[in-house]
Amino acid sequence: MDNVSLDAMQPWIVTRVTDLLGFEDEIVCSMVTSYLEGERYPDRKVLADSISGFLGDGTDLFTRELWELLDTAQTAPAGIPPAFVEQKKRELAARRFETERVDAQIRTHDPRG
Repeated sequence: MDNVSLDAMQPWIVTRVTDLLGFEDEIVCSMVTSYLEGERYPDRKVLADSISGFLGDGTDLFTRELWELLDTAQTAPAGIPPAFVEQKKRELAARRFETERVDAQIRTHDPRG
């Protein structure tokens, strides 16, 4: 866990918990983050046991996905899972495309030009 950026993991934790529960639950998110911050070698089963009362049937899926991300983050530059980096690249490319599209539309409809 020394190499993992928990700051990078936090938005995923919040989003995934919200997806599974249907609402944002700060308590569950805090429990997950606090557990990860406090353990050098976290145990998936221990975390699952502590949050299963909240996530119910979604606990196994959540912890499995989280552990996969933590595993890839361990060896990734800056401790950020490669999946997060790729997602950010896609978001930036989409934003750049939209900006270029709007700019082209403005140029086409510019009465001065």
